[in-house]
Amino acid sequence: EALRHNVENAERMLADSAITECLEARRRAVALLNWHIEPEDAKDANQKTIAAELTKICSRIPWFMQMRDSLLQAVWYGRYGVAIRNASVEVGSKRRILPASWEPRHGDKLVFRYDDGSGKYEAGQVGIRISVAGTYQGNMLESLRDRKLIEYTGHGMVRWFDHNERRLLLVHKHMREDGPFHDVLSAGRIHGVGVRSKIYWTWYQMVEVIQRVLQFLDRAAFGVELWRYPANNPKAKEKTETAAKNAQSGGRSVVLVPVEPGENADLYGVEHVEPGLAGVDRLLTVVKEFFMHKIKRYVLGQTLTSEADATGMGSGVADAHMATFFDIVQYDAIGLEETLTTDLLRNLQLWNMPDTMRHYMRFKIDTKAPDVKDKLSGLKAAWDMGASLKATDLYDLLGLSMPSK
Repeated sequence: EALRHNVENAERMLADSAITECLEARRRAVALLNWHIEPEDAKDANQKTIAAELTKICSRIPWFMQMRDSLLQAVWYGRYGVAIRNASVEVGSKRRILPASWEPRHGDKLVFRYDDGSGKYEAGQVGIRISVAGTYQGNMLESLRDRKLIEYTGHGMVRWFDHNERRLLLVHKHMREDGPFHDVLSAGRIHGVGVRSKIYWTWYQMVEVIQRVLQFLDRAAFGVELWRYPANNPKAKEKTETAAKNAQSGGRSVVLVPVEPGENADLYGVEHVEPGLAGVDRLLTVVKEFFMHKIKRYVLGQTLTSEADATGMGSGVADAHMATFFDIVQYDAIGLEETLTTDLLRNLQLWNMPDTMRHYMRFKIDTKAPDVKDKLSGLKAAWDMGASLKATDLYDLLGLSMPSK
């Protein structure tokens, strides 16, 4: 919605610090969560070994937390990418292939191929928009190959990625939905729709209200001066206008008022009219409590994480707000798990342990921390009643590793 209506407005939305604050809080809540690699069969010792090795490999990715945070930019744009560059790195006592560096790719640059079912194109092919002024530096064969992957599209020039290049690009999509039948330009929603599209018109209305408030303050905040002069008297009008300019009214608006001559007419004089600012306060209240709260509630699910408000002792309102926020965090985390599992973890497994391809690992983000205290109390009660417990279960519950001896 934002890009289709006004590209400049779409870029200016992030200049609003209130929106940026909410987005960063939402991304940080997910990016700072712990993670682990989960085998398909948790009882299979071989799969547990594979998961442990992949955990070591992922832990060596530089700025891995920021990589996850970059992918979460899809929450705003609808889709976002990270381009990785692999290198052979020694992990433990083995050489492993892993991303030695990475760079973010703006979501508005990514383009997705329309799959017409003909088989002529690779299904789900991803491309990136490039400038018509760009030149390719390389040998002739590489140049010819590269030119075949560059096409003119409705988005301008696009460089499509082949199968091998696509494995070096992580693409995260936020919410996938289909566009309405009568709006063919919205077909791309199947590749991700972000918060920007959902809140654009609410933000646009808010900006219009703020513009009118500032316009009123600019014209009448310091009051209005009425300068009277005799009507139908050009010389008097000219002298009155000159006097008003020389008076330097300190930001007040000046209005020249022609007065018809009469017995009680006050032909000359200056009158200062104070503005009524009660309407301005009401408009600012509408901006804050209507428009901005609507935006914050959509982005964060509530407003208590970004501003203080009375909730009432024992009302449970704060807990309800936090529960809503945690639902959003869990939604974003599960979506990021899917992307990292398919676009990163699976490739790391195939690059480093191709003989294990029949086993599927899953990248998991710890959105629900176990209630260790309650579980330990239950285990103690079971122990007191004569139940047998595994030491490994206790160490896993506490987040500790088993001692070597």
